[in-house]
Amino acid sequence: MSRKVPANRVLLRKVSKGKRGPGRGTAGSPSRRYQCYVFRAAAGHRRLKAALEEFLLDLQEKKAEPLKQELQSTAGRIQMAMEDGDIDHAWALLSHARREEMTGFDDNQRKVVAAQIRHEVGHKLASGWRRSAINEIVGTPSAPNEEATVEGLRAAMKLRDEHYQNVYYKMGNLRDQLVLLGSALFLLLGLLVILSYKGALGLLGLSHWSDLLAVMILGALGGSLSAVMSLWGGRTQAQIPEQLETGAITVSRPIVGAAAAVAAYMFLKVGIVPLKESAGVEYLLIAFVAGFSERFVLSAVGKVSASDEGRSKQK
Repeated sequence: MSRKVPANRVLLRKVSKGKRGPGRGTAGSPSRRYQCYVFRAAAGHRRLKAALEEFLLDLQEKKAEPLKQELQSTAGRIQMAMEDGDIDHAWALLSHARREEMTGFDDNQRKVVAAQIRHEVGHKLASGWRRSAINEIVGTPSAPNEEATVEGLRAAMKLRDEHYQNVYYKMGNLRDQLVLLGSALFLLLGLLVILSYKGALGLLGLSHWSDLLAVMILGALGGSLSAVMSLWGGRTQAQIPEQLETGAITVSRPIVGAAAAVAAYMFLKVGIVPLKESAGVEYLLIAFVAGFSERFVLSAVGKVSASDEGRSKQK
């Protein structure tokens, strides 16, 4: 017995067919398969795919054939961008298609869209020139502009979409920077373990590589526990950009905790931070605390900096 495929998925397959432009690569190339695998595993791809399927369902109800064909062509370009792993380009095309869709709306539908924009901007956009411009076009919830034209609504939607694109672009830059810094920290910590194994860090109190590795593990454990507790702190109530920013920082907490624990261990071994008891358990506990809260290391660095400034003034 044949299985019936939903109409929106049939349309999704149809619009995805077509010739690819230059430079897109073949579907079977190893690099492209890897990019698509990583991209499709992300929650952002699932959210974008759901938004595209919702758009295709809305598109089936359109009766104006020229507009329908144009939007179907745009949907095909969105699908190609998704297959290439270019999520930013796909979202930009989907936002463009939603704006073009406005030309087929009647007066009542346009009033509904204008009301949605007014409330969305008032809730999500901070004070700025984009919010002021959108308010001038569609008005505010307390003083709506019921005479907004189609072109005005499209301009307001474009300003709103540009704001979201800028926010997610900043989030992408933050993730890239955290990946680079986290990779650098990981390599440096590995180098410290190797140098400690070779006996080259005795002056820094890192002569035993096994102790250093234990300190890193306790610091990473503290950082992981701190990340879990921050996720339990009601972050589900935050907006999506805030969750993405917090999530990118949360993922880096274990490696940062390991680095902070090593720094605290060095301060203790050298004597910068005094410790009455010198048992190994105390060192491991402090490593865990340093990984859990980087303020411990920052406080120690602040004390060293203040001490150096005091010495320079005395001279």
